[in-house]
Amino acid sequence: MVQRYGTSSMPVENGVYVRHSDYEALESECADWKRRWQDAVDHASEAITERNHWQSNHDNQVSRARFLVERGDIPVERVRAYQMLGALLALEEAVRAQRAIYEGTSDEDNMTGNGITRALDLVDSERAKEQA
Repeated sequence: MVQRYGTSSMPVENGVYVRHSDYEALESECADWKRRWQDAVDHASEAITERNHWQSNHDNQVSRARFLVERGDIPVERVRAYQMLGALLALEEAVRAQRAIYEGTSDEDNMTGNGITRALDLVDSERAKEQA
């Protein structure tokens, strides 16, 4: 049974009539969903662009590293030496942090702290000689 709601009703599919206020509410809801969909598409597009940017950066870094390793005029030992130097610098930072824990303790209380201090003093003196 088709129900009519007076003169302000609007036809929809299959001869069914909808009140004008319901039709406006439906149009508003559809517009809201369209806007949400477009926002999602825009956000996905931005995410894809950013992903492509970072993928390109990663590929460039891999290419650079491969180039350095495969170059004939740079010995592979030199590349390994740089990797080892990075590990040693990280270790030095950890040792300096450890020394901060032992600051102010006596040598009798803590033999490890004394050894750390002496080792770091040696490193600092060698660096001073190198810079002079």
